[in-house]
Amino acid sequence: MCYNGSMKRTNVVRILPDKQQERVLEIIGDRCAALYNAVTYRCRQAFFKGEPVPSYEALCSEFKEHPAYKALPAHIGQEVIKKARKAWNSYFACLRLYRKGKLEKLPHIPRYWKDRRTGKRIFRVIPVKAPTSYSLDARCLSLTLPQDLRKRQGDRLVLRTKGSCASTANLRPWNSSTTP
Repeated sequence: MCYNGSMKRTNVVRILPDKQQERVLEIIGDRCAALYNAVTYRCRQAFFKGEPVPSYEALCSEFKEHPAYKALPAHIGQEVIKKARKAWNSYFACLRLYRKGKLEKLPHIPRYWKDRRTGKRIFRVIPVKAPTSYSLDARCLSLTLPQDLRKRQGDRLVLRTKGSCASTANLRPWNSSTTP
């Protein structure tokens, strides 16, 4: 894995969802994976055709009306697109290092978020960055919900947390990463 030297503070908390909240998180996570995979597919197709991989701005513009993007709050959709594009930036950085002889193995192009055995989408993260999209204190994390889930849940999903915001121990089964 390549590292470009820029690092940001991340709060990692262990959340304690009930069954209904867990299902909502799975729905949001699946939607994030669907968008990530759609963006990755678009980038891979451009790459294999010998075309330039679209920029973050071009991808945001292109995916603004995509069903996977519209199924998420806009700030989460933008962060998912940003993650996919950063994966490509990392690939190209590693490829340059490989060509200079600084890496032994040829890097792999970014892969889809799916289980290779079952073919099912898996999600790795629900990226939450905008300060208006979440609130975090010592006992709970509150997230903005997609429009269609608000009818059943209210505007926000409030999850109990365990430990302090700086705690990174025992991060199972559900983890939420926020980058302020």
